[in-house]
Amino acid sequence: MVSARVPLVTAHPLAAFLGIACAFSWSTWFLGSLIQSTRTLAVATIVVGGFGPALAAVAVRWAAGRTVRTWLATRLRWRVAPRWYAAALLVPVLIYGIGAAALVAAGATVRVDRFGWGVLAFLGGLPVATLVTGGNEEIGWRGFLLPRLQRRHGAFRASILVGLAWAGWHLPVYVLPFGLVEGPYVLFVPFIVLVSVVLTWLYNSTEGSVFLAMITHGAVNSATGLFVGLLAVESVDAFIL
Repeated sequence: MVSARVPLVTAHPLAAFLGIACAFSWSTWFLGSLIQSTRTLAVATIVVGGFGPALAAVAVRWAAGRTVRTWLATRLRWRVAPRWYAAALLVPVLIYGIGAAALVAAGATVRVDRFGWGVLAFLGGLPVATLVTGGNEEIGWRGFLLPRLQRRHGAFRASILVGLAWAGWHLPVYVLPFGLVEGPYVLFVPFIVLVSVVLTWLYNSTEGSVFLAMITHGAVNSATGLFVGLLAVESVDAFIL
């Protein structure tokens, strides 16, 4: 039987995970908001803080005396049916397509001449969005938090709970004076909960592949390039997860 290194963490793993994730990310973002002198520095601190959920998941497992390497290898399993890779890329585009259709109905202008630029922005940004600016969070959200909540509450309720925790973790990015995120937080919350439901579906359909969740998360963030490319809008930063 594996002995716990930190019994308090073992007794309350979910609270420990959320506490560590928020403590690391929020303190990093707060420090960045104080010392930022350029946009590059502001972006850098947001990126570093974005590793909070992954670090928290690893820390809680280590504190419980459990293996980390084997757990990561299992969660990052990439051998899944090709259709799930297609879903990971196309479902985010579909979500943004519905949003684009709503904006067009409201009077937004479609820029067909920028379609090629949008596709390149989507595909070019996907690797970074998957590994560094979004997808890296999934080691914590879907790799650690979702399985534990799903055992207690079922898939749908667990998706809502993870989505709300995920949205709450993002709050400082909206509150602190980075000047990088536009749009109302009140619209961001239902959007991120919707994406959480989609990610749970993909996670369960691939028998727990966090790697597919990372790609999907990255595609959601990278698809903003395609969205901006098609519509005459400056930014959709409010939808960066």
